[in-house]
Amino acid sequence: MPAGFFALKDAGTHASGWPIAIVGERDGATMVLVPGATFTLGRDNAARNEGPSRSVKLGTFYMDQHEVINAQFDRYRRAAHQASANEKGDSGDSDPNRPVVMVTHGEAAAYAAWAGKALPTEAQWELAARTTDGRLHPWGADPPSWEKHREARQVDPVFSFLRDMSPYGAFDLAGNVWEWTADGYDIKMYQSIKNGQANPTGPTRAAERSVRGGSKDWLSTWRAGVKPETRLPYLGFRCVLSVEDLPQGQAPGQGKAARGPIPF
Repeated sequence: MPAGFFALKDAGTHASGWPIAIVGERDGATMVLVPGATFTLGRDNAARNEGPSRSVKLGTFYMDQHEVINAQFDRYRRAAHQASANEKGDSGDSDPNRPVVMVTHGEAAAYAAWAGKALPTEAQWELAARTTDGRLHPWGADPPSWEKHREARQVDPVFSFLRDMSPYGAFDLAGNVWEWTADGYDIKMYQSIKNGQANPTGPTRAAERSVRGGSKDWLSTWRAGVKPETRLPYLGFRCVLSVEDLPQGQAPGQGKAARGPIPF
């Protein structure tokens, strides 16, 4: 287990030997296991920026069970002594269990580094949402059936919609806030990916960063580009922790560099 993280013993152990759930000591966030796999990234006969589909490979990683919430971001700012006008991350909402919003890409990445994690690549985010069966939504192929009224860009406390859960145990990948990823945005990104490629990532230099989640149709393949300095009342993030490297390179901030605690 990487330094700074401990297993939730009650959650059990996967056949691979990795704990099914872990907790980060820095931010107290529960993370769920996403076993390494070959899976379908993107889909055909969809929006131009969502395809064509490609078969790609990822190593094992953990993903935050839910988006980073106000309470966790406040913990980060207090610990890192970075509560300033430049570190807003303030939704104007006092609910500690709502996702933190109004954060730039740089602020989200700084939080992830402090917690010993990273922002997910688009491929990691999509595997966590779609699994290896290429489903359209985290729960499967069926249209959503929410417990109560829900609209795209509607921000609620985490765990408000328990049906919005992937088989790995990650919540709100279909709805709640848009989520920053590590990747630069390229509308033609999937056209440049080869079948069988490991750890595909977006361009390192790009005017925009990719965001995922929260489409009006609750689709796991939806993606868009947003300028990294943007603050939106429905834009937040969650983090990942890579624990298994693949030979064809690492995403920025992933792999061995993300395995130990980051000093203040």
